[in-house]
Amino acid sequence: MAKGSVRKKGKKWYYRFYVEDATGRLIQKEYVGTESKSETEKLQGFEDFHSHLLRHTFTTNLIQSGASPKDVQEMLGHSDIGTTMNWYAHGTKDTKRSSVKMLDPSVFLLCTSAQF
Repeated sequence: MAKGSVRKKGKKWYYRFYVEDATGRLIQKEYVGTESKSETEKLQGFEDFHSHLLRHTFTTNLIQSGASPKDVQEMLGHSDIGTTMNWYAHGTKDTKRSSVKMLDPSVFLLCTSAQF
């Protein structure tokens, strides 16, 4: 089961996310990485999967769902929001289309066949 805790020390917030097994024992992140790698190597199309990719997915999904970039930065433990937004948060085809729609509906029609 995934769990988390939040605490404040001085002016800084600290987030701790972890996974427990059915008996409540902490599952180490190295174990999760090793196990996911060995399982995904067996699946066609997942040969290059690494558990760290889930950190990117987590970030992208939070930002797309409307989470504050500053909150996400703090959750990930990044000292610079640029790391969060430039390396971890990724645009998707749908978010790029939504961004273009904000300009003008006619511009969107021109761009629907473009590489978004």
